[in-house]
Amino acid sequence: KIAALEKESIDDTLSLITHDDLQKAIQIIRKSSYTSLFAVSNNLLITQEFQHNMSRIKKRVEICLLQGETIFKAHLADPSSCAIIVSYSGETSILNETIQYLKANKIPIIAITNIGDNTTARLADCVLRICTREKLYSKIATFSTDSAIVYLLDVLYSCIFALDYDANLQLRISTSKMIEAGRSSTVDIIKEEDHVSR
Repeated sequence: KIAALEKESIDDTLSLITHDDLQKAIQIIRKSSYTSLFAVSNNLLITQEFQHNMSRIKKRVEICLLQGETIFKAHLADPSSCAIIVSYSGETSILNETIQYLKANKIPIIAITNIGDNTTARLADCVLRICTREKLYSKIATFSTDSAIVYLLDVLYSCIFALDYDANLQLRISTSKMIEAGRSSTVDIIKEEDHVSR
């Protein structure tokens, strides 16, 4: 049931992606010197994989880990940067207050939020919608929401990667070969063909 739920969440979110919105988000990130990412609670945790992946292709993503510092980070953000706001409800007060400071600095904002008409979506420059299957409180966990957000962030990362695919692939491979040269496996299917030793 969990597998079916997560697959359905991804399929629903895929159906909500429009070419124009996705291209707009990609161009906002591409043109920016770095990306500030704002979220709260478990959404904050799951965005860290996006930051990690982007760092591997030399794309800077800053995540504000202290909720009380989001306003300061927004106020001090460089005008050449952009921001991603992740809010399932679109009505998280600290995030919408953060957006006001970002807008005052004329920083482009990409929102990842639900399909409804909410404050976060109205304030953002670009909106990417996630499937909306879960109630705000009456659930055992955020399985559906998490799957949808991770999927959208993976799409964004892969699109940024594809902008300079050959160079990014070479960077990832050469870096991994150098830093992870000692890794090995007894499973043939995941072994690298050209093992590099130090």
